[in-house]
Amino acid sequence: MKSIALLAKGSSLERLLEHAYRCDSIASINDALRVVPDRRVEFCFFSDTEVLQHLEEMDDRIVTYVTREPEHDNFASIPVCVKSKLITYSERACAGDIESLQARILGGGICAHSSTPAAIHWLCRNTDYREIVVIGVDGGGAYAKNMWRLGDPDFFLLRTIAIRTAAICEKVYGRTIRFKDARSDPC
Repeated sequence: MKSIALLAKGSSLERLLEHAYRCDSIASINDALRVVPDRRVEFCFFSDTEVLQHLEEMDDRIVTYVTREPEHDNFASIPVCVKSKLITYSERACAGDIESLQARILGGGICAHSSTPAAIHWLCRNTDYREIVVIGVDGGGAYAKNMWRLGDPDFFLLRTIAIRTAAICEKVYGRTIRFKDARSDPC
């Protein structure tokens, strides 16, 4: 079964890296790819163009960047090297309740509530990976070491929405999605 590890930025990321190395491919939320300096990253998902300055030194390892279609004023700030490897989708924010997520998925759109649910949904809809191992979506208040921080989001809510999205995607797309994080069994 073809598998991909989706690396998020929670504090459990480094402790659970062994799971990433068991997968065929790697995908990253923002700069989480820092923790696997020896691996090529098939997809780097981001929502805020500010993170791109933190990815410059790792650009040679990133095959494809994925984000929602930027607003006109933000698109100009995307470096040419990123634009040449960029895939966008035209969705905007999606509410995180089950009904909104189901409606968006069944309607053919991407659940762009935040980067992790969008990445899970995009990988299910647009790739042939049968298993997605999500690592580092902790629901706590801490980032992994050396990660770029964007504000102070409600991590518990973001984790809940990622899990909801994964459950719906498993049913709709027939994928297996496992979470490895501070709350799950580390083995």
